[in-house]
Amino acid sequence: MAAALARERWFRGQAMSDEVASSPNAADINPTYAAARRVLLDALTALAPQARAVVVAGAQAIYLRTGGGDVAITVAPYTTDGDLVLDPSQLEDVPELETAMSGAGFELLLQERGHVEPGIWIATTTLDGAEFTVPIDLIVPEGVAGGRGRRAARLGVHGNRAARRAIGLEAALVDRSEMTIRALEPGDNRSVVTNVAGVAALFVAKLHKLHDRVDDGPDRRRKDKDAADVIRLMQSTSAREVGATLAALSTNEIAGAVSTNALAYIDELFGRRGRMGIQMSVRALRLGMPEERVEALSVAYTAALLASASETPAS
Repeated sequence: MAAALARERWFRGQAMSDEVASSPNAADINPTYAAARRVLLDALTALAPQARAVVVAGAQAIYLRTGGGDVAITVAPYTTDGDLVLDPSQLEDVPELETAMSGAGFELLLQERGHVEPGIWIATTTLDGAEFTVPIDLIVPEGVAGGRGRRAARLGVHGNRAARRAIGLEAALVDRSEMTIRALEPGDNRSVVTNVAGVAALFVAKLHKLHDRVDDGPDRRRKDKDAADVIRLMQSTSAREVGATLAALSTNEIAGAVSTNALAYIDELFGRRGRMGIQMSVRALRLGMPEERVEALSVAYTAALLASASETPAS
């Protein structure tokens, strides 16, 4: 365990990007996304006493890692949901997660029969006078969730409703670094410094999500946007750097298994023309990026990433 903790510290110090996310021009921001950012900041503020245990992941993290700078991105970054990964080993007993989230105006999502959906917190906000809901998911990676159960994460004093469990997010506990997340709406000057999953960890999470959905069979749970998020990461990052980080993550006690699988999944989904991940990306980006460019980027990036991973010596 001591060796694992040492590796975690190494990754936190060598994260893919420590830059502060810049605030785009207000005219370029989708108002729905700006409102969702407001809700994300509400959640992070509510969980501030648990900040050491919280890592921003998912599409919000992808935008933070790729949204700034001069790179021309054709993939629309806007998303209204937020994923917050929890490290159980860093959770304090107080405040309890349910107390913190409820106190900030969040409610657990209710299923049809009145049962709550573990870990899916809903906030209702307004935009141009109309109400809409924004989900914030509290997620414990399966590899550190402990106990039994298919959905709920059992977190001792925090109970078994506050967070859900999911595989593929383990790397976010290792490959992460602090970023400043700023509000995007005029008059809201808030900013929060918090841990955000690194690029390699974001690849791992998205590739697991895509693999699971493709493996489930046709249509039912496939979301082409998830594949488009992978293309966004490819457009904005160095394949060689990501490959080297994934190779190192593959030797980590916590992130090793999911990172090793991710290397196989990226080849399976994006390594050749016609692969399912490329097909999904083409559909998602049909109005903004030619099919030939999606295919060329996917194949070239995957080849460079895998070559770098294979050349990186085990740590």
